[in-house]
Amino acid sequence: MLKHKLLTLMVCMAVLTASCQSSVQEQEIEINEKHKFEISLCDFKYNGRVFRLGGDIQELVGVFGSYNRYIDYAHAYVWDSIGVGVLCHHITEKTSEMTICFDCCEWIEPDEKESTLPFICYQGGILINGIPFGNGKTMEDLNAELEKNGSKIHFSYWPIMKDYNCEYDCEYDEVKSELISDQNHAFLIRPNSPKTYAFFTISDSREHKRLEREKNGK
Repeated sequence: MLKHKLLTLMVCMAVLTASCQSSVQEQEIEINEKHKFEISLCDFKYNGRVFRLGGDIQELVGVFGSYNRYIDYAHAYVWDSIGVGVLCHHITEKTSEMTICFDCCEWIEPDEKESTLPFICYQGGILINGIPFGNGKTMEDLNAELEKNGSKIHFSYWPIMKDYNCEYDCEYDEVKSELISDQNHAFLIRPNSPKTYAFFTISDSREHKRLEREKNGK
């Protein structure tokens, strides 16, 4: 009798353990290895190749491959095949913003040819400072993991825009940060819910600030 009870207990524990493991696995973010983005403060990679914003669109074409659509009125290039859209500065045509769409493409009407959002969602997750991020992880968990590994990235909630943002200074070329002031870059994350996100955006305001300085004679 005792042997039977012990056997039953062991089976129940095994089932419970398997259930817990399954639950944990369901919450894990699966990194998109076909279109792998690795993001840190001033180091952006796609499938192991470094890319940046602030240059000509051909720099990104050389990394991402050919884009699927160009939207003239918005100065936007869209890689529907990846789930990525890029905006260019309206005067200089330098790349100024890149968005990875996790599910915002679902808002698009099938015949909306002029949309700057990709028609196909980005599948899976990206890496932010080596930490998997995508739908299924709370912002609190992401911030805790970033802090644990010593990252300077920390997302704060911006109630007016209903975004999570992280602004920072980045100087990865000949432009000196003292000429641009601090916080010339930003990461923006638009939430749909605590665990699902519309998109992740990298924004570069250096070109805009440069033109503002020239306009003001500084």
